[in-house]
Amino acid sequence: DYFNPPFYHLDVPEFKDNHGVNANDLYQNVEHYLDTLEGIARARRLTVFRGRNSTITGFCPADDEVVEDSFRGKRVWWNHNAQLQQRNGEGNSNVMNERRCFTLKLAVAQADKEFLCSYLDHIKNRAAEFNLVNKELTLYTNTGEARWGEGWTGVPFKHPSTFDSVALDPLLKADILTDLDRFKRGRDFYRRIGRSWKRGYLLYGPPGTGKSSLVAAIANYMRYDVYDLELTRVIDNTELRVLLTQTKEKSLIIIEDIDCSLNLTDRLANLPEEDESRSRVTLSGLLNFTDGLWSSCGEERII
Repeated sequence: DYFNPPFYHLDVPEFKDNHGVNANDLYQNVEHYLDTLEGIARARRLTVFRGRNSTITGFCPADDEVVEDSFRGKRVWWNHNAQLQQRNGEGNSNVMNERRCFTLKLAVAQADKEFLCSYLDHIKNRAAEFNLVNKELTLYTNTGEARWGEGWTGVPFKHPSTFDSVALDPLLKADILTDLDRFKRGRDFYRRIGRSWKRGYLLYGPPGTGKSSLVAAIANYMRYDVYDLELTRVIDNTELRVLLTQTKEKSLIIIEDIDCSLNLTDRLANLPEEDESRSRVTLSGLLNFTDGLWSSCGEERII
């Protein structure tokens, strides 16, 4: 037993790597799942969170706190931990990043693959039920740190706009609602025709004509989170792709004022040396973001 401990420990990190690129959906599933367990009430130390203007309180085990669970009559234990990691920043400066993960402890005798896969599927299903009942929409904006961690920060989305309140031509409104309904139930259709499950809308017009209100109405109708992409804070095309990989499914990605917020270059042009501090997102990079190969890294998104 000294060389072969009777327990296995499986880590569920927030990201698959150390660069914040490949978000681990299982991490969030576990976080929501533990919030549903009766055992979490017996923990001596919890992390309690409520977003600004939110009515939902979340509970999660504090670092090194253990929460017990059982599945198919077998006991397992979860705990959460966070570690600071050092990386090189600009000018050879050292920057600290936090690496968060859940750890599952289970007996060696019950750690077969079939049990583990069934348990993780159970967690995913319970987390989906939790999200369906407790989901609050979130408005995200990019932070400029996508290469080294989470590139987005969010606040509760409380915009009151709906299709009942937005000023829109009745026939156009009906067309948009029909299109959204068709999109929402279109998973099998998109797979059958070999296309990414995404939709794009171009809204144009002078300020104050209702573009943002229509976006908010779509978000409230579809129950999608909103990612407001500020192009001037994106360093280059690579970071743009990283930001895309960090967006969740069932979301709206908004790119506002693309004609004036950024000096988009064409496929061949290079910025002069004195402009290296500016965003180097190109028109080609933006088009690949919205409709290229990288745009197919997730499903059920509206741009």
